[in-house]
Amino acid sequence: MSSSPLVVLPLKGLKAASLGGAIVYKIESVIGHAAPADVKKVCNELQTLRDMLGKTTDSGLTNYTAESAADEFERYNGLLAKLETRFDRHGAEIGCNFSIRDAWRSKAKCVQGDLQWDRVGALWNAAAAHSYC
Repeated sequence: MSSSPLVVLPLKGLKAASLGGAIVYKIESVIGHAAPADVKKVCNELQTLRDMLGKTTDSGLTNYTAESAADEFERYNGLLAKLETRFDRHGAEIGCNFSIRDAWRSKAKCVQGDLQWDRVGALWNAAAAHSYC
């Protein structure tokens, strides 16, 4: 007998946002010259992870991908939490807007300009992936 979850949460789509580029630009504007290569590499890895998670929300989950997707959303949230501590206003100063659509009414959306809002989407999607398992 297989068990099914009581509630299955739908994934919230991650809209494209140039987070890595915005962070590099902010760092360069603060230090007054080009960002070091290792900083650019880390920002590129963060952007690549965000793009990969965006594709996951577009393609949906399967029984084979739900658990690994939940792990990746949780990892992304952890990276954002660490990054957020480096900024005074939760990352709002990097000038990157994050859009989250309502999970049940796709026309309703909210846009915020801080890293906490992107973390909200990551945590929701982690919970949605766990509910799918």
